[in-house]
Amino acid sequence: MSIVNHPNPLTSNPGTSTFNSGEFSVSELSALVGLSLQTALLNHSIPDYSLIKDKQNVVLSTENLDGITIPQVDSVNLVILSPQEIQARANAQGDFLYLRFSRIAVQDSTVIVGLDSIWMKSIYSNVNYLSGGGFTIQYHKQFGNWVGSVTSYWIS
Repeated sequence: MSIVNHPNPLTSNPGTSTFNSGEFSVSELSALVGLSLQTALLNHSIPDYSLIKDKQNVVLSTENLDGITIPQVDSVNLVILSPQEIQARANAQGDFLYLRFSRIAVQDSTVIVGLDSIWMKSIYSNVNYLSGGGFTIQYHKQFGNWVGSVTSYWIS
């Protein structure tokens, strides 16, 4: 897995992202972001994966990823955009499903990661979507390796 920096870091939403634990480095959190993306995209585990229009070029929001390097995912080009850029793209190209990390939280010796697939609607769209969803994965180290399990799914 190669690591790339995202171009438009935004301020994290204080209620959803916590990166101040001395126990975990930013590079470890970046690795967990990568594992979560692999689970979503390579294992097709994100709800409504089949509705992603271009599975080779998946849009990922920079929201809640301030300071985290985003790893590349094999066979998927991550199109990393700010929320404003995602809205502009929808306005120009039409509605589409994109990915957003809703939560990255350090709790004791675990890291909880929430990843959502949600619709960005064009300002010109009249469609109301009843699809999209997400999952939460809880990670911990076992014998020096990160191990994660999906603890919840949600769908709309």
